[in-house]
Amino acid sequence: FTKLGFDPVKDLAPVGGIGVTPTLLVAPKSLPAGNLKGLVQLSKQRPDGLSVSTAGYGLLQHLAVEEMAQRTGAKFVHVVYKGGAQAATDLIAARVDFGSFAAGSVIQFVKEGQLKPLAVVQETRSNLLPDVAAIAEQGLPGLDAGVHFMLYAPAATPKGVVSVLGGELNKIVGDPALKQRFAHIGYDPTALAPDAAAAIMRKTGEVWAPVIKRLNIKLD
Repeated sequence: FTKLGFDPVKDLAPVGGIGVTPTLLVAPKSLPAGNLKGLVQLSKQRPDGLSVSTAGYGLLQHLAVEEMAQRTGAKFVHVVYKGGAQAATDLIAARVDFGSFAAGSVIQFVKEGQLKPLAVVQETRSNLLPDVAAIAEQGLPGLDAGVHFMLYAPAATPKGVVSVLGGELNKIVGDPALKQRFAHIGYDPTALAPDAAAAIMRKTGEVWAPVIKRLNIKLD
């Protein structure tokens, strides 16, 4: 956003983490590829490459597949949807070759066997789908597209107040019942201190800003 109206780093005070949903690469059961290597090879064999769906232009899942293509030489054609529901429906019907989605959007389809997982786009495997190989162990390290959900307060909020809020938030996130519910809908709970949340926020910007600039993505 060139006209966002505020600076996320300067104008917000991170209170802590709520949860993270990893980005999953998923495909119809009919796709003749079962992992990242097969996906890349197949895209190079087909004259028009492979179509890849996401729930929206400029989302982290979109950036992830663009960066994958850049690093591997794969040919992916982005098919943009306005939301994950229709995108997942068309993917199950094999109208698109594969998709890049937040786990929360497709994990139930994976568990039910309607979609097959190809990779988790992060350094290590996810507790949500421990049998699915991370993209790093498939030969593409340094690419983490997990979507973090965090709680923020205005930047001017006293540190003592932020600390109290953070402590209470961590108690809630650490509740076993909430952890179970989060896992069911595709989220790993993340009990983060304010400093840790701020560090993740800064790193996310540092990692993905060059990709956004290279692709000239604007959401004004």
